[in-house]
Amino acid sequence: MNELRILGLNQLEALYAVSSNWTGLIAALEQELSRSSAPDEQAELRRRLARAHQNAAAACLEQAETLDFRSGAEPSGKAPTTSGVDVPPRSIQGVDSAAGRLAAMTIEEMEDERYRNPESIEILEALERMYRGAERWHDVLEVMLTRSELTADSVARIELLCRAAETVWENQRDGYQTIELYERVLALDATNRRALDRLEELYTAHDMFYELLELYRRRCDASDTADERIRWLYRAADCHQAQLMDHFAAIDRLREILALDPLALEAMTRLEQIYGLDERWVELVSILERRVELSTSDAERVALYQQIATLNEEMLDDAGAARDAATRALAIDPTNEEARSTIERLS
Repeated sequence: MNELRILGLNQLEALYAVSSNWTGLIAALEQELSRSSAPDEQAELRRRLARAHQNAAAACLEQAETLDFRSGAEPSGKAPTTSGVDVPPRSIQGVDSAAGRLAAMTIEEMEDERYRNPESIEILEALERMYRGAERWHDVLEVMLTRSELTADSVARIELLCRAAETVWENQRDGYQTIELYERVLALDATNRRALDRLEELYTAHDMFYELLELYRRRCDASDTADERIRWLYRAADCHQAQLMDHFAAIDRLREILALDPLALEAMTRLEQIYGLDERWVELVSILERRVELSTSDAERVALYQQIATLNEEMLDDAGAARDAATRALAIDPTNEEARSTIERLS
């Protein structure tokens, strides 16, 4: 692992450590781990993740507020009062603070606390850390989804769902469940780039081409510029042609590109290829004539006119159109013997 990468990770840790945001650091490191493919870098990231989890647990012990989970008391420095008399908080195994009790509990004890306080975010966060340590990934996912349902802030919900998807993929390689989680993200934010990028990869890997096409259409519709729309239309055309063998749909996407950019040579070239494969000679001649109009090279224009002449003569049985194309080629290059021969043969 190179020194520059280590420096970057050190800066990342320092950024979150300043505010003691260990949950944020854990999420950031997990995201880095999901993107990493180098074994040495993965080992370093796991080491830092373990340290972040330790810091998160230690931070619980330092929290000032108390919450008597066993009695269901609200966070405060004191327990509820009765007849105006303060009742001291109960002590559990000698640990007075809620954070201390939280750190001292086993998974089974924490699950009991969750049963009593099913909407406690603190308990759910603690259980998530415990389940991760025990590699109980199904339980990790269940807790994260519960947290997302309890969270009113849509941004926080999206972050939890993305983290859940990354956890499932990294630890279980369950592509379909990962897809389902990212699709939940899009239900909350249809333009979420993180989810869209990952879904494109996952749909492709799982041969889910119709879903992939719907994603391309969604990204195209959400694009702010013509260039960006054209980018997704090309990908959709590729999918139609190469994966689904649907030339008609591919042609439609390429025509959409030409409507946005009449000078898109790549779209014309692809249409030329498909028209030739499908023996759609009239459309092929039309696209070649369009290329002639846009070309600034005499040599290219002559070659295109000769191709048009051949198609008209051999495929469309239109001697007049073939002779006209050859005449145009000869007008550009009076020394071209092929064009001269075509004119003489068809005269």
